[in-house]
Amino acid sequence: METKRRKIVRMKTVCEMVGLTKPTIYNRVKAGTFPTPMRLGPRSVGFYEDEIAAWQESLPRGFGQPVNKQAAEV
Repeated sequence: METKRRKIVRMKTVCEMVGLTKPTIYNRVKAGTFPTPMRLGPRSVGFYEDEIAAWQESLPRGFGQPVNKQAAEV
């Protein structure tokens, strides 16, 4: 049986993927609402890309999307 390798992404990439800042991500990890990172070295962490994608898929539809201000005013 072949083992599938999971891709690890660094914090900078995760921030770009999800549109959140590093402090916000760490706050959500602490609250248990974001995937837990793994230590890659003394000053670096990484996340499994598939866990970040699953987290994004679990969000309510439209969560984090810009609000159309004109539609909100009507």
